[in-house]
Amino acid sequence: MTSQAEMERHAITSSVLLLSAAILIFDLLVPLGIAGCIPYVAVVLLSARVRAPQPRYTWAVAIGTSLLTLLGFYFSPAGGALWMVLVNRGLALFAIWVTAALAVQHREAEDALYRRNQALEQSREGIAICDLEGRIQFVNPALANMHGYVVEDLLGEGLELLHTSEQVSGELLPFIARVRARGGGLAEIDHLRRDGSCFPARVSATLLKSDRGEPRGIVAIVDDIGDELELEMQLRQVQKMESVGRLAGGVAHDFNTILGCIQGNCELLEQRASGERRLREPLEEIHRAAERGTGLTRQLLAFSRNQVLETRVLDLNELICEFEPMLRRLLTEDIEVVRAFERAEARVRADPGSLQQILMNLVVNASDAMPRGGRITLETSSVLLEEDREEAFRDLEAGPYVVLTLTDTGCGMKEEVRRRAFEPFFSTKDIDKGTGLGLSMVYGIAKQSDGGAVIESAPGRGTAVRVLLPEVFEGVEARAPAGGAAADTSGSETVLLVEDDEAFRSLLASVLEERGYRVLVAAHPAEALQLSDGHPEALDCIVTDVVMPGMNGVDMVAKLRETQRELRVLFMSGYTDDVLSERGGSVGELNFLHKPFGMEEFAGRVRSLLDADPPES
Repeated sequence: MTSQAEMERHAITSSVLLLSAAILIFDLLVPLGIAGCIPYVAVVLLSARVRAPQPRYTWAVAIGTSLLTLLGFYFSPAGGALWMVLVNRGLALFAIWVTAALAVQHREAEDALYRRNQALEQSREGIAICDLEGRIQFVNPALANMHGYVVEDLLGEGLELLHTSEQVSGELLPFIARVRARGGGLAEIDHLRRDGSCFPARVSATLLKSDRGEPRGIVAIVDDIGDELELEMQLRQVQKMESVGRLAGGVAHDFNTILGCIQGNCELLEQRASGERRLREPLEEIHRAAERGTGLTRQLLAFSRNQVLETRVLDLNELICEFEPMLRRLLTEDIEVVRAFERAEARVRADPGSLQQILMNLVVNASDAMPRGGRITLETSSVLLEEDREEAFRDLEAGPYVVLTLTDTGCGMKEEVRRRAFEPFFSTKDIDKGTGLGLSMVYGIAKQSDGGAVIESAPGRGTAVRVLLPEVFEGVEARAPAGGAAADTSGSETVLLVEDDEAFRSLLASVLEERGYRVLVAAHPAEALQLSDGHPEALDCIVTDVVMPGMNGVDMVAKLRETQRELRVLFMSGYTDDVLSERGGSVGELNFLHKPFGMEEFAGRVRSLLDADPPES
């Protein structure tokens, strides 16, 4: 696209060429005399047309060409000297060309200056020029707006206006010294807004020099990096939570196996010491401690999103009503619990135990925030997330959700605490009063259930935690029988037991053997495949861990079923590590027992599996 300066340059050049040709033709055709003033009048008109760089220059050209006109009139009578006429015409043409050339050069410079000014004015980054004493000589609107000023407010002011005294002495002056010594520099320096608030900024400065290399000032480009630092912090937080989640999942898996050994052996000892109260009491205490450990690992697995969820369609309102008596036992008498349901039913597909954990942890946190009593409100409502939903739920799919909101009238949280509230092991409580897993477990369960969680809080205004879960419109599913245990757990079938933990493997083998089963024991999948190939009879059942070295339990079962299609299988694990889902199965579709489990429950599940119809080949 042709610029305005180029168009004007073409117009001026064309005008000069035409006028020059007209003057030459006029001199050849028209007798000299009074008519000799006409070309010079044209020179005056042209000088006004081209708009010379300075008004005084325009007047100089106009006066000069007027004098030439008078001289032309004086020296061009009829029969006058021809050489004088030619000199006069030459001077006129020279004046025309000089005026035109200067005008073209000026318009080009003016156009370039206009583009440069537009770039500075419209830049989204703040730009400032100051002298060597730190007085501001130029700022663009972006920098002024960044600090809450208008441009006129900053011109002539010192840089101290944009920084606190501590920032000037500790950051700004050392940075300016580096710029003057090295010719430029880059630094992150806090800046001061007009309202007194500070913000982090990245400053790139360059030393301005004269043609002789003498320092004349400093030009700085300032970029507000507050949002950038916030995004970096959020990214580090996500990475940290992911790393801790993986660690938590691995630790919880191993710990569940250990707890299974403790609980299983306690059950056996309790049965054998049924008449010895002196022995039963410490065994029961060990059992209770192991159950508390189980609750802790469940929280770790919920945070790491490796917890096995036994999901079903349930009414969240009904679950709250049923679990409320348990919640009230966690609270002091001066804390009131209020329910507020938007609709009669709030159906979600979730694990009931996990939702109870969410409620318990939220209620405990709310109670700690109200040491002098207060009110806890449990609300359920529905919301339709659109494409332009709020930033906190940007990662959720659009659609209908059930919102569980717990609101308290406690002390509230500061903003820096609220931002870190979902971090694992982050807690503002004393060391002996909290693990810092409560809210992170809420976050983990919500994410594992394809939902989300957000906290709204302010000091002195209480806290509201919102948990979103996808709403379903199916009928509520009936609860499965607890454990599915059979009345008689004995048998004589052949069971292949595959477990990589030696202590837990020995415990399970002894439980089955005491009930009459023939047990083949393998420490890993390769050994199990060898035992199966060498066993003359078909296996009746296989009990296997899911995550083992070398090969996972699901792949091992697939190989065994190549020759024994009706093989019954009971999986067990502290966590699944997505192995079951990778094989197209879920806990609801496979026979699965989550560690740690009781020995009676284990024996009952094995018996029920053997009594059931074999799987379809």
